[in-house]
Amino acid sequence: MIPNKLNLGCGKYMEKVIPYKKYKEENKLFRKTFKILKGQGLKRLVLDGIDFVWHYIIPRKKFVYGGKVYKSFVHWYNPTWRGDREVEIPIILDLIKEYKNKNILEVGNVLQWYTPIHHEVVDKYEIAGGVINQDIINFKPKKKYDLIISISTLEHVGYEEEEKDGGKAITAIKHLSELLNKNGLLFFTIPLGYNLILDKFVLNHPKIHKKIMTKINNIWVQIPIEEYTKNKRGFCLFGYLIKN
Repeated sequence: MIPNKLNLGCGKYMEKVIPYKKYKEENKLFRKTFKILKGQGLKRLVLDGIDFVWHYIIPRKKFVYGGKVYKSFVHWYNPTWRGDREVEIPIILDLIKEYKNKNILEVGNVLQWYTPIHHEVVDKYEIAGGVINQDIINFKPKKKYDLIISISTLEHVGYEEEEKDGGKAITAIKHLSELLNKNGLLFFTIPLGYNLILDKFVLNHPKIHKKIMTKINNIWVQIPIEEYTKNKRGFCLFGYLIKN
């Protein structure tokens, strides 16, 4: 559980954090359902419901990442089976288990839509329990982290602001690496083909280890970097950087 008041060591940013208890009370299932109903209509809600039940009751598809076998992640919110969340979530959750009782930061409020979390979150726009609403570029906590994770978020940094800046995501990665403890890990995912400036930086960075996954015959598979079709959508990059 996220405590009512997080000891984030962030000084002036603390007042921007909503107590988790209050958010939990306001985040019931019917509120999420209403959000879908309001945004997409009753027909879409019914179709999504049927689709979810079907994917939930059939045997979960399996995929391999880094030599380990995972089960695809199925959740009704932002239907995971239709996109990268199907593989991103199980891989990230497995990584978090390895860092139990360590200092963890999540950039972009993603995981708590799917599961309870116990770590700190920074998200510039999304108002939610325990989330610090701060531009990651300006986020300067007093402590360092053992693990920093980001799920399909970095590609949006600077890219969807009034003055579009595709290179701001690069600055964000450099800044995040400075927030790591020695031997700390920055692990992130991005959908290739969205922010081409960021794609080029990550693909060519010698210290960023990367793996690319895509769906072939409706199964997620890892492909060699050289087989990636540049600027084409449908590819999910998993990147990680270790601070020496």
